[in-house]
Order: sequence, then structure tokens, then C-alpha cells
Amino acid sequence: MLTLDNVSFSIGDKKLVDNVSASFQAGKLNLIVGPNGAGKSTIIKLISGQLRPTSGSINFGLENSSTIPIHQLAKGRAVLSQQIDLAFPLKVWEVVMMGRYPHFVTQPSATDEKACQEAMQFFDVWEMAKRNYLTLSGGEKQRVQFARVLAQIWTSEEGVARYLLLDEPLTFLDIHYQLQFLKKLKTLLMQRNLTVVGVLHDLNLVAKYADHVLMLHGGKLIEQGSPESVFTTENIYNVFQIQARLLEQNQTFHLFFD
Repeated sequence: MLTLDNVSFSIGDKKLVDNVSASFQAGKLNLIVGPNGAGKSTIIKLISGQLRPTSGSINFGLENSSTIPIHQLAKGRAVLSQQIDLAFPLKVWEVVMMGRYPHFVTQPSATDEKACQEAMQFFDVWEMAKRNYLTLSGGEKQRVQFARVLAQIWTSEEGVARYLLLDEPLTFLDIHYQLQFLKKLKTLLMQRNLTVVGVLHDLNLVAKYADHVLMLHGGKLIEQGSPESVFTTENIYNVFQIQARLLEQNQTFHLFFD
């Protein structure tokens, strides 16, 4: 389990995250929602270690994140950020292999190569392995980045938890690959000891696929829980300033906006 205990983060006198406590369970798709400036990406950066909390603590299992050596954390925690720019004409295979860097010093082992191949096959980019990454479309690049972060945590010691952090992962993807990616995430969660925390803007996709939702506004936690408990008419209006209704059809939740 991944937990945030009274976490705050400030820049000067501006609080970007204000006393947030939350729990993210393994095997569940945990998604964070909120308007622009709500603190969603800041939460991901705090969990990943890119930022340090001004106060409070972040715990991976029973360990405080501040006490875990960065090289150890990198073996079990992978992060997909919003902006990923590469200026060099690397082959797709080389980009995905970057995810394995925490696991070897000089040369990748057979295990590293196998992890990359399987991650690329999982995200349907294996046929691109020898292509120049810079020649890919935005959507193709995003799928390669999925393979990279997944390759990083593809292997693990028995019983060791792994963490996947995703900051707006559906950027550049058409609706087909958005749905495919979310379905693949759900498949991963059934197969592996994995904790996934992500940021999404599309509330209907969150309602359909999330197991646990964290709703933020102005850096504060508004509500957390199942989609049906978080996406109330009152919460959606107070946070997004729109009228909406959450309805269940064929055991799937849908938001309808008035």
C-alpha cells in the first residue's frame, strides 16, 4: 500500500498541496481528478520523489519514502511524466531499455532484454523495435514510453510491491488506444503485485475504469473513494462548476453533463 499522511507542499506562501492524506491499494486502479491547478501533478511528483513534502510523510508499504535510497526506489517505482522529450535519434528498443537502467551497471542481462521485449509486446510496439524513435507519431511515442516505464518494474523479487505513477498518460492517444491502455492496466493489476496511481482529466473514463478516486481542488482533498461515492452532483459542481449526474448502466458508471 502507498499512503500519504498529512502531506503539504508549498512554494513561498502558496500551498500547492494542502494537508492531503490518502491510501492507494495494490491491485486497484487509483486515479486522481480535479481542475487545472488542483495539485494533481504535484501529488505525483511528491510520490515519485521529484519534490519533497513541506510537511507530512509518504510511505511505500511501511517505509517512509525519505529513507529509501533512490537506486533502491528506482527498481520498484516507475514514473511516466507529462513531458518526455528526447533529442537523440535512438532506436525504440534503446528507449525502452532505459527503463532497465536501475537494474544493471554496464550491460543489460538476458533478464533485462526479456523484460523489454515482453513489455513492448504487451503494449503492441514490438514491431517498432528498430525504428528511430524521433520518426514516430505522438501516439506511438506515448505507447513506447508505456513500455519503457513498465519494463522498469517488469521483474521483481517475490512478494516485493511495485509502484507505477502516471501523470496524464492518455495524452496524444486516440480513443482506441486510450481504452486499450486502460484495459491493459486493469489486466496488469490482476496479474501482478502492482500499485497504480494516475492522473486523468476525462471523468467518464475515470468513472468507468477507476477502483479508487481522489478528488482535489485548490490543493485540498475534497473526497476519496469509489467513483459512485466521489462523483456526486454536489462534488462535481463544487469542483468543476458544472452540473452532472452519475448513472449506472450494465454495471458501468457514466457521467452525464447538463
